[in-house]
Amino acid sequence: MNRSLLAILAVVAIAAAAMVVLRKSNTSTAPNESPNPPAAQPITPSAAPATSRTESPAKTPVVANTTPPQSPQPPSPQPPPPEPPYVPPAVATPALSNVVNERVSSEDRVHGLTSGKVPEVKNRQDLDTLAKQLANPKEDRVVRHEIVNLLVRSNYPELESLLFKILENPAEGQDFRSWAVQHIGGLLTNPGDIPVSPDLTNRVRRILADRDLHVRREALLALSRADDPQTLEAAQGMLKSQSPEFDGMRDLAIHIVHTKNMRDQIPQIRPYLTSSNDVLRIAAMDVLGKWGDQESRAAMEVAQKEGSYRVKLCATAALKNLAEPKKPTE
Repeated sequence: MNRSLLAILAVVAIAAAAMVVLRKSNTSTAPNESPNPPAAQPITPSAAPATSRTESPAKTPVVANTTPPQSPQPPSPQPPPPEPPYVPPAVATPALSNVVNERVSSEDRVHGLTSGKVPEVKNRQDLDTLAKQLANPKEDRVVRHEIVNLLVRSNYPELESLLFKILENPAEGQDFRSWAVQHIGGLLTNPGDIPVSPDLTNRVRRILADRDLHVRREALLALSRADDPQTLEAAQGMLKSQSPEFDGMRDLAIHIVHTKNMRDQIPQIRPYLTSSNDVLRIAAMDVLGKWGDQESRAAMEVAQKEGSYRVKLCATAALKNLAEPKKPTE
């Protein structure tokens, strides 16, 4: 009993001794620890450990550009520079000061040309100034018309050339181009002291093919007044032909053959008494009534009852002419 107790006590003592030894061993080998360890110090380049590898920077991924390319924008338009103040041309003839001044009303400018204050201009520089204004398509057309008359009275030597330049200018309208041909016709029949080219007649003949009807009519009239034989023959051909190219010209051809007393053309004119074109019908009744063509009476009486207002008036006048005795030369 005592031996067993002693053995147990011996084992307990041995175990306690072993625990003490083990605790001392752990205490001597463990590092000192503090409740709050010091903060880690940042590594500077000089303190950083050397390494044999160089780290490459991270690459940014490339994103495709889906925006459509922009076309280059045109430069913004610049405002036009301001126009210099208008200064009328200088003239040596005092009476022309208003005529050449575009700031003066057209009525006053025309009055200066038609009042008789400027019967003619002798200064060549003034004549050239007037010619320059005449050639300007933007100039007032009535003023231009009177400038031509003044240049005619002044025997301006370049007038023919100037009028043809106006005729050939694409910026000119039909109205003033036809006026230009009127003045060219004046040079054709009565040039006075104005020099004209030897082939002026041929130049006017070519105008018969012009693009504008009014211009062609003025050329036909000018040539007939000049008794151009080719033109008089062409007028007779217009009465015989039904070609559309002579539409708008036949009524003038009727009056031309009457002016030249071409009575042999009466049979060519009679068919136009019943034309659906009132202009042609009126021209035929007017001419045949003045000639006293009794064979036209029946057609005129029909026109007096059934025609338009203008046709009825002309038919009445034509029938009155038939009732009056006519001289053989009329």
